[in-house]
Amino acid sequence: MRVAPLNGAAQVYVPLILRQDLFRLEHDVVRAGHPGFNLMYAAIRRPYYRESIAADVYEWVASCASCARNRVAPRRRTARLKLFPETDPFASLSMDLLGPLTETETGNICLLIIVDRFSMLVRAVPLADITETDVSSAFCWDWICVYAPLDTVLTDSGPQFASLFFQGVCNLMFIRNLYTSTYHPQTNGQVERFKKTLVEIFMHHIENHQDNWDELVSVLALAYNSRPHRTTGVAPMDLVTPRRLRNFSLERMPDCMTPDPSQSVAEAKDAFVVDPALTADGV
Repeated sequence: MRVAPLNGAAQVYVPLILRQDLFRLEHDVVRAGHPGFNLMYAAIRRPYYRESIAADVYEWVASCASCARNRVAPRRRTARLKLFPETDPFASLSMDLLGPLTETETGNICLLIIVDRFSMLVRAVPLADITETDVSSAFCWDWICVYAPLDTVLTDSGPQFASLFFQGVCNLMFIRNLYTSTYHPQTNGQVERFKKTLVEIFMHHIENHQDNWDELVSVLALAYNSRPHRTTGVAPMDLVTPRRLRNFSLERMPDCMTPDPSQSVAEAKDAFVVDPALTADGV
């Protein structure tokens, strides 16, 4: 017997001839369960003592054939990731659903987000339901009928996109379905990033009236498409149309309201003075 110097517990000294029997009882038998080095050492160090017990436990666990076979974790079969960048607008797009949102006065509860993978052009289509029929109809009416059929469409494995109905619609137009990896939304990162941006924009405009977001979403998508994209540095609309877009600023004002650089300050002021004869009661 030995008294432990730290806590004064009684410890049994294990001679060399009994070391294997002790380790077999603390590791190999069914009730021991083949613990690792840390667990086995923690179970032995308090009631037993030996000069090199830590090294002996480590050696015993390391030499266990059963532990060695199960120590190598099964590796999933993985394939090399492939990049599939697009080189033309309207050739491939990404889609996803955003919602459920607050129900509007017209009954819409979610959005179908569609992003062109080349130009980053987005469409946000309000939906009252998210069945495969509603999603397929919105996809056809709001994208295919506007921009013509495409080559590929990237979605997650949701029931709306993985359904035979949606796949049949795509097959009729010779569109190839691509699906993201399970539990890996980064594959469809363009849509996921726009969803976050759209929610942030919503917070500025629908805080007090959350039942009319479906009336604003088209205008907000236009604002997004008209501004330079952080990734490309070009507005998405500039990549799909040759005409330079004009925003709703001073350049949209009539010529009579646009200041002339050659005018003086006094002349500019006179140009904006309203004739009292044209107002009611001269006001």
